[in-house]
Amino acid sequence: MARRAARWARFALLAVTTACGNAPTGGPGSGGAGNAAGSGGAPAAGAGGTSGGAGASGASGGGAGAEGIAGSFGIAGGGGSSGLSGTAGLGAGEGGVAAALCPEAPTPRLTSGTVLELPLELTFDGAPLLFAEANPVPGGGTLTPLGVRFYISDVALLRDSAEPLPVDVVTSTGTIAPYGIYFFDADDDTSTTLRVLAPSGEYAGITFLWGLAQSCNTRTPEASSAPLSPTSQMTWPHTGYLFFRYEG
Repeated sequence: MARRAARWARFALLAVTTACGNAPTGGPGSGGAGNAAGSGGAPAAGAGGTSGGAGASGASGGGAGAEGIAGSFGIAGGGGSSGLSGTAGLGAGEGGVAAALCPEAPTPRLTSGTVLELPLELTFDGAPLLFAEANPVPGGGTLTPLGVRFYISDVALLRDSAEPLPVDVVTSTGTIAPYGIYFFDADDDTSTTLRVLAPSGEYAGITFLWGLAQSCNTRTPEASSAPLSPTSQMTWPHTGYLFFRYEG
């Protein structure tokens, strides 16, 4: 695999204003978030990474969200120059057949392939974000992140002159991840690598849903396993889940 999907570009979550309910429309180079919540965090300007694609609006989930952070808080991949396309997540919807459409054990797309490991690194103002430590803020002050969590789903690899190729999110043992989703938790060092099972080939980038598809977002947390259970600390009291959570 010539480029092997190792050329994963840095992408940034620029000017994140967290809100649960209606999602913002992502501008060029940034993916919007459907449901999100955060607290604290000093606004700070700074250059973020590159992000391919414009995010779409998420559906309404209802309820007012807490004010979050703004500035160059981002996530860096394993280096390279390929752009990443972050798509907006859908908001919370009404019940229905979520369990049937979002099974805990999805049917694998492939029976064999290559596991691509894509480590994610939190960055702030172009430098690695020190978790649970004081990070200097341009112009004075510090930012101390105490909790960062988010979901990624519907992952597909980008190929030259071809349609995006949907792939399965897998665990460190190569098995399909529960519900086919990836859950990042800065408190858990084992969760900071996104793994997908891909066929041999050449890939130019990656695209994904930042958050959960509607079918998973409408599951009942109490009837779900991790990472959709209440232990994820991503549940929303009205309905659905938070897609991004930041505390600092």
